[in-house]
Amino acid sequence: MTIRSMAWIPVVALGLFGCSRSDDARVGKEPLARKSPVVVVTAGAPTPPAPTATEPKAAPVIKAAPELAPKSTKKTGNASQPVLTGDALVVKRLVVTQSIEQREPAAASELTLSDEPLYAFIEVVNPTETAEHVFVTFEQAGKSVGHVKLEVPAKSSRWRTWGKTRQVKQPGEWVAVVKTQDGKELSRKSFTLQPRN
Repeated sequence: MTIRSMAWIPVVALGLFGCSRSDDARVGKEPLARKSPVVVVTAGAPTPPAPTATEPKAAPVIKAAPELAPKSTKKTGNASQPVLTGDALVVKRLVVTQSIEQREPAAASELTLSDEPLYAFIEVVNPTETAEHVFVTFEQAGKSVGHVKLEVPAKSSRWRTWGKTRQVKQPGEWVAVVKTQDGKELSRKSFTLQPRN
């Protein structure tokens, strides 16, 4: 071997090893032998590592489908209010009084026979699409007086009205009755009329 050919061996060796080390140091990488293994991630759920000889293979986990809550057919909002079906009048309040003040029945400890009219104050709901009529009567022992016809407008959620009569002329037990036009009873209120003082 000649001296000239021997000179090439160190140059080639330095060039090969020196370049790879200088490239790694320049880019900030570790040498290939120290790199961590490449992990390949596939779409979907991650695959657990294979069990070793000492670990038993785990059973697959099966999730049950979530149970759906039944759907509510209608929200009622406040539970204390009646749910209206849209086809009937509802009397929410019936008060027998001897005077009306600011569209409300005046409070009285007792009712006394007098020349003044007697009132049957009603608060009624009409959910229907048409105006309806109610009839107010005052009844005692098979006798019926008053027979007041009152109109309740369509789609009324709180209609206040009253019927009055001067035909109640006997003291004793009476009943105020509210009926529909076809005679269906909606409400009744018993009251005692005291004799004159």
